[in-house]
Amino acid sequence: MLKRFMKVALACYDNDDVMNDDIAAAEAAAAEAAATAAAAAAAAEAAKAKKEKGPKVFTQDDVNKFLAEDRRKHVQKLEQLEGAYKDALANQNLSKEQREQLESKLEDLQKTFRSREQQLEHDKKELEEKYGKEVKEWESKATTWEQKYKQTLIDR
Repeated sequence: MLKRFMKVALACYDNDDVMNDDIAAAEAAAAEAAATAAAAAAAAEAAKAKKEKGPKVFTQDDVNKFLAEDRRKHVQKLEQLEGAYKDALANQNLSKEQREQLESKLEDLQKTFRSREQQLEHDKKELEEKYGKEVKEWESKATTWEQKYKQTLIDR
């Protein structure tokens, strides 16, 4: 900067054209410095305003509303999917394999709706049905063999 000033001072005595170029360059540099300072000041004010404003803080009620809204959306989509599975199961043209696959998918989908207590109750009900079927099966086998045994005794 000092060199420019010296050139300007010398140019005053030597040549006015050099002086005008240096003055124009000095004015451009000053304008650029002023613009940089203004931008820095604006950035500082924005940072200060942001710091004063701070990040938005959500209350627990807000978070609960967000989560409830999100859950409602997902439940609605899952209910639509469940309806589609039930409609597909109602179709009589399904093979046994396809029907079993759809039933398992439907069961998995329905598991997502249940709470822990409901899931435990459902599992208990399934086990009771399973063991009830097994008991009936064993009883029928026992009566069948008992009848065969009695028939062999009568035949002898």
